[in-house]
Amino acid sequence: MTKLKVICRLRGTAGELDRSTAGGTREAPMFNGGNRRGIDATDLEKINIVLSTMYLCIDYAMGYIGTRGGSAFAADCKEEMLKSLKSGDINMALMEDAATFDYVVAKIEALPRH
Repeated sequence: MTKLKVICRLRGTAGELDRSTAGGTREAPMFNGGNRRGIDATDLEKINIVLSTMYLCIDYAMGYIGTRGGSAFAADCKEEMLKSLKSGDINMALMEDAATFDYVVAKIEALPRH
């Protein structure tokens, strides 16, 4: 198995994901919502790297589940994850801000079928 290389770089359009795997690399979506709370650029970059990596980990896990359990099992897992996310079972704090909630749900819904 080749190692998955994560290439994170800041760019102007937030949340885009390039799913090309040429050379075993994948580009992570950037979650840069701006500097509204006094977070300096270095901290924001670290937050982007962490969130992008977490998103890629979810994508990797869904692919692994699809490979081991089949695509129907992976689709069921994603659906149950979305139900739990939307009901607040995963993180109730997400429910406090509608824009953040919509953004996170959209990211999970956008995960590819495996």
